[in-house]
Amino acid sequence: MVVSNIQNIVYCIMEEEVMKQSLMERLEILESADLIDADVFAFCEKVVNYFLEKTSEWPQENMEIFITHLAMAASRSKKGEAEETLDDSIKTALKQEEIYSEAKTILDHILGFTTIHFPDSEVDLLLVHICTLCKKEGRISNENCNWRYAKKRNGFCD
Repeated sequence: MVVSNIQNIVYCIMEEEVMKQSLMERLEILESADLIDADVFAFCEKVVNYFLEKTSEWPQENMEIFITHLAMAASRSKKGEAEETLDDSIKTALKQEEIYSEAKTILDHILGFTTIHFPDSEVDLLLVHICTLCKKEGRISNENCNWRYAKKRNGFCD
C-alpha cells in the first residue's frame, strides 16, 4: 500500500510538471509573437500555478484552451477591447450549472492576481471555460472543485 501511494504521488508530480511545461510554452509563444506582454504573462503564470496547486487532474486540452483564452482576454482588456457579449440564453444556462458558484469563486480569486479590469463579456467567457474544466473531469456532480483539491493534498490524484 505504501509503495502504491508513493508511485501515485510521483505520477501526480510528473503529470503536473508536464502540464505546467505545456502551458508555459503556450504563454511563451504568445509573448514572443507580441500577442501578450510581460504583465499578462506573469498574471497567467500565477493562474497556472494556482490551478496546478489545486490538482494536476485538469484535462490538459481544456487547460490549454482556458489559459490561451485567459491570456488573450487579459491582453484585449488591457487595450480596452473585448469579445462579443454572450447571448442572454447562454448566460442564463451558465448560471444554472451546478458548479457555477464555485467557478465564479475560482474566477474572482484568479482575477485578484492582476490589476487588469476584465469587461463582463470576457468574464462570462472565462466562466464558461472554468465550468468546462470542472465538469470535464467527470467527477464533479453535486460536489465542487474543492473536492479534487482535498484529494491532492492527501497525496492522491486519481
